[in-house]
Amino acid sequence: MSRILYHRHSIACLTIVLSISSGGVAGQVYASSVRDQPKGQVADTGQLTKNNQAQGTVPAASLVSLIEAGQFLPPSAPQSSVSNPPTAGAEVLELRVAVRQALTSYPDILRAREGVNEQVQRVDVAQAGYYPRISGGVRTGYQSGVPGGHSAQVFDVSASQMLYDFGKVSSAVEASRAGVTEREADVRLSIEQVAMNTALAFLDGQYYQRLIAITQAQIDSLGKISDLARQRLDMGASTRSDYVQTVSRIEAARVTGFQQQANLARAFATLSSLTGQPRIEGVSDHFPRELEQSCQQVDASMQDNPEVQAAQARVTRAEAEVGAARAAGLPTLSLEPTFSQQLEGNPGTDQDRSRYSVFLNASMPIYQGNAIQAGKAASERALASSQAGLDTARLRARQDMQQSKSQVLQLHASLGAQTLRERTIDETRVLYGQQYLQLGTRPLLDLLNAEQEAYLSRVEQQTTLNSLRRLQINCLYSAGHLSQAFGVASDDTYRERLP
Repeated sequence: MSRILYHRHSIACLTIVLSISSGGVAGQVYASSVRDQPKGQVADTGQLTKNNQAQGTVPAASLVSLIEAGQFLPPSAPQSSVSNPPTAGAEVLELRVAVRQALTSYPDILRAREGVNEQVQRVDVAQAGYYPRISGGVRTGYQSGVPGGHSAQVFDVSASQMLYDFGKVSSAVEASRAGVTEREADVRLSIEQVAMNTALAFLDGQYYQRLIAITQAQIDSLGKISDLARQRLDMGASTRSDYVQTVSRIEAARVTGFQQQANLARAFATLSSLTGQPRIEGVSDHFPRELEQSCQQVDASMQDNPEVQAAQARVTRAEAEVGAARAAGLPTLSLEPTFSQQLEGNPGTDQDRSRYSVFLNASMPIYQGNAIQAGKAASERALASSQAGLDTARLRARQDMQQSKSQVLQLHASLGAQTLRERTIDETRVLYGQQYLQLGTRPLLDLLNAEQEAYLSRVEQQTTLNSLRRLQINCLYSAGHLSQAFGVASDDTYRERLP
């Protein structure tokens, strides 16, 4: 609100009152000038009020123009915090506990285990080809030569025992057993994937918790600099731009902190979904020491990698299917006894109503529209494809392992250099602060830049440390030893989740 007040004794007073509300903070600016006021004369308050009511109102001053004119100062930064501490009394989640909870409750592991049970039953189905097959039934209809008429009702019982089939049944059994091995590898793969996803989500929670703490420390440090800049401004020892710059840096740090809180909430939501806990309040900052050197200790043979094991099982099954396709064109020898009993007939006749027969049967397909040859070719191509898949799985696992190992070596060297860099930056920051406060030879912008560089160096260290730990987890996963590293590989219990 801006009003021009006139006094009859040539007193001109300009009063500008500016109120800005931003997050509960208000700033006010008063600018006044007095000219042609007689010495010792004081303006009459009542007369000023009357003149004020008689005069018109001048439009409010622009905020931009006030800032440019140096008549507006930003309010002191509110002391809000971006830290997100765990709820009082809440227990933080440990890494081993999180992985164990995920492996005992995640539904995908149950799906894989039920797949193994299904394939075991299919092995029993294939092995049934070694045993006799017995069937029976009743036939009714027309039959010539039946005493007392042409209608007949006959009860039949037949059996068939395979004697030799050139590997048809054995190939089917071998393929089914290879399917069991493949499904078991699928279980191990599911366990390793759940363990890896849980560990990575846990590490993300650790990472963003640390970043939030670092950001809050930066905000506190910048707040002290801002208070100092405001004091120096009030005393006329510095310019207004110094104080405005500190406020801008604080707000930028808060924005970064809020983004980190959003990332932390996302990591906790992922961890909650994996472990089955309704809410994650916080995670422990501890990382098992025995996992720090995983990339240097794991075996590079990749024989325990679940993807490699599943690919090897697919090769075994494809080989069995090739054998079954080749045996499909060969004869099958079987023993087939039968028994028939006529249920109706003339009781006065002496004709025997029962019939017995035993046959040694040799059967083979003669022509089936080239289906057998096409089946052989298809099974051979499937075998070649599965062998290429095995080579691909080994190559991918070995490549992931080598990449992780090479990155670990480089990041270890980088972490040492970053630690030394942080020390020099902290020393520079202290020197800049002394030069700004005591000597006055260092501008405030240099001090703020040193503060920002110190913050970035700490964030860079935490990013490198998080990358190192993620690579250790990836090495264990590539070797197929991740669940064993957490001591939960033999845990077969499953706690079903409520929907």
